[in-house]
Amino acid sequence: MWSNRKLLAKLSICAWKVINTYLKSTVPGTDAVPGASIAVQTYGDFLNFNPHLHATTTDGCFLDDGSFKTAPGFILEDLEEIFQYEVLKMLKKEGKINDAIIP
Repeated sequence: MWSNRKLLAKLSICAWKVINTYLKSTVPGTDAVPGASIAVQTYGDFLNFNPHLHATTTDGCFLDDGSFKTAPGFILEDLEEIFQYEVLKMLKKEGKINDAIIP
């Protein structure tokens, strides 16, 4: 399934949605803009097919006045749960899984 390059790109979009939403929800103000760089990697330690993401993110958001507001620390369990939801939603939309697969 992941050999489809379009799905790999959509995987990084799922990650961005989670990071963007999470950071904006922790920094007050409607003008808050987080930053991130997300790269898809498709191989593992032994050059086997192992699709995964590498991400560098800001730890807060930039505001319209040029300031930067730091967010409280990331709660990794929350991010993991939201990311899983986004990926499953994307795979269902792409017709790769159905409701029987989703817990």
